Amino acid sequence: MNTVSEYIVKADSILTEKGFEPDKNLRIRDGHIVDINDISVIAGSPALLDFARYTVTPCFCDYHLHLFNKDPAIQDEAVNALNKHGITTVFDGGSPDLYALEIEDQVKNSLKIKSAGHAMYKLGSYGNYIGQGIETVRETEQIIDKLLEAGADYIKIINSGIYNTDSNTITDGGFSLNDLRAIVEYANAKGLDVACHANGEKAVQDAVQSGVMYLIHGLNASDTSIGIMAKKGIAFIPTMNAFASLKNISKSKESQHNVDRAVENHMKTVKNAFDKGVNVLPGSDAGPDFIPLGSSYHEELLMLQKAGIPVESILSAAITCQLETGAQADFLVLDGLDVKKVFLKGKCIVDNT
Repeated sequence: MNTVSEYIVKADSILTEKGFEPDKNLRIRDGHIVDINDISVIAGSPALLDFARYTVTPCFCDYHLHLFNKDPAIQDEAVNALNKHGITTVFDGGSPDLYALEIEDQVKNSLKIKSAGHAMYKLGSYGNYIGQGIETVRETEQIIDKLLEAGADYIKIINSGIYNTDSNTITDGGFSLNDLRAIVEYANAKGLDVACHANGEKAVQDAVQSGVMYLIHGLNASDTSIGIMAKKGIAFIPTMNAFASLKNISKSKESQHNVDRAVENHMKTVKNAFDKGVNVLPGSDAGPDFIPLGSSYHEELLMLQKAGIPVESILSAAITCQLETGAQADFLVLDGLDVKKVFLKGKCIVDNT
């Protein structure tokens, strides 16, 4: 593990605010980036970390997961699993007890959490596992106020059920388009973006028409909905690996076949979205036992690649900040999409070599 106060990082390419730049080096001093220079400009004699065969990027963000377990030991395991896979920022999709909001300060040195607190779902339909059920739009205004007071970073709405692998259908759930618009407008007026869980064409199209900032899952989204997303600048978090992981808990061959077919079609939708200019973001939907933290995110990156998205575009979407002069020296050393080393504040905290 690196403990030198000043050193040079050399790599095959470095992802900066200008994109992937070859023949560059980072000068790190006291945990911060003090220079980004041409590879030939290495003044003085600081230590050299030569990652000539690798790419250096900012750390990753998992744009959709769930943090549940309050056991301190399991909490540490969760943070370590995320860090091992290069993840230092996460968007938590919520839990009924606002767990992620409680632990933000405890884990801030290793993990930045942006949380919805809990999701909101239509009472009587899918959502009690991660949120609070509501009957009227007026209730959502009170809930949004409380979430804002509790420190929520954004609002999460559940606008459909989930994928049933046995019947190859989407379970019940969701709001009317008018209710969605009212919820989004109120949240936006309070300075909060809205992320929306939606599967099935009707639920997806209502979500993107309502003005949400992020569409999560989006199974069976139509070309029309993808076009609306591109026009409105709505980001897409497709969680392909989460759908693929359903195969591991499916109880029949027919159910497994349904999963394979659904995932294949979803991957085509994701590539269509990317080709149309939609910002496709990696999110694992990790939290359930069959979707483990950290490794599921890596699988999602690989599925984005399998869908036909270039590696450089995947990596550009996977980050939330840039490597730039004056910034804290938090960065990854990558071989393709595989994380080899993780540096926080200039110190190597993970070595997977």
